[in-house]
Amino acid sequence: MAGVLTPGRHRKCMSRIRSRNTKPSVRNEHLNGALFTLNHLFLENFAVRHAVSYGESGRELNLVAAEDKTEYEKDKLL
Repeated sequence: MAGVLTPGRHRKCMSRIRSRNTKPSVRNEHLNGALFTLNHLFLENFAVRHAVSYGESGRELNLVAAEDKTEYEKDKLL
């Protein structure tokens, strides 16, 4: 459906609307909430996936990802 009002007239009419629950504002609130949830889930999944580092062979798991590799090698016996 084409817009009936010119962009300037539409802007002036919309500036007079002071209520919060107009269709565009409700849609934006829902979209922002969904994006926040998806972003949180993505970052949580990304952090878990990258916190686990694999050994050189690819078979052994090293779950101590917060420890620096150089510090870990210092503790090894020569």
